[in-house]
Amino acid sequence: MSINKIISSLTKISILIIAITYVLGLSSCTESARQSRDPRLNLDSIASSMPKSDTLFFINKEISDTNKELRYYYSCNYPELIHFENEILKRKVNYTIVNQIRDVIDMFVMGQEIENSDSSKARLPEDYDLWESKNSYLFINYEIINNSTSMMSMIFNVEHYMAFNAHPISYHRTLNIDMNNGEPVDLQRYTYYIQDSMLLENISQKSFQKINKLKVSDSNWIVNGTLPVWENFRNFNIKNDSLVLTFDVYQVAPYAVGPVRIGIAWKELVNDSSDKPIK
Repeated sequence: MSINKIISSLTKISILIIAITYVLGLSSCTESARQSRDPRLNLDSIASSMPKSDTLFFINKEISDTNKELRYYYSCNYPELIHFENEILKRKVNYTIVNQIRDVIDMFVMGQEIENSDSSKARLPEDYDLWESKNSYLFINYEIINNSTSMMSMIFNVEHYMAFNAHPISYHRTLNIDMNNGEPVDLQRYTYYIQDSMLLENISQKSFQKINKLKVSDSNWIVNGTLPVWENFRNFNIKNDSLVLTFDVYQVAPYAVGPVRIGIAWKELVNDSSDKPIK
């Protein structure tokens, strides 16, 4: 092979190497530039790339507002379900969660509108200008108690303050959703699923026993707050192995004690404990 042919071949190889390097470098720069332009994360894509499990994926969302005229503000956090295989069911669940939050907000705003329906300041304290808190507020945060593709259960912690009151009011709202159909679960109707007519009486008895052991108040107070009435157990969370109950302030103990939460294993509540309530 002549020297000219060798030089020509080497030149072509060099050009090819340079071209490949340029293309690879351009691709890398393009990807870097894309990430720089759009740093937002595609949460659905991230969730779908995770190993499949019995866990649901949520992100935190917030609804907030301030009304200077009616002197109130609120900040409410709630979870939003992302990347669920059934898109219609996912929307249904998220709609139910937001509605729960909206109900509390609407009640709060309605109270402020009624309280301030008289534009005069006749009802305000004489030392109005000295009050540090002249505004009413509403705060909501949440805990996810059961995060499962069969049953999702959460509790909303609500703090509600009316301007010039001595202290805020705190209470809870719970939400249990059957992830097979997206429907909220009612504890009374759940009795039929478990097929145990004694469930309410068992819940009442076990609740009294567990709270009484905590020595947070006198037994008469606890008895009244745990009577076998479904309303007494409205704040419930369903877990695979237990029922979690939250009692608001004043229900079973003084305000200073705060809310009381207990857990009762299903095997203590259901007569036929061989069958788990949650499959």
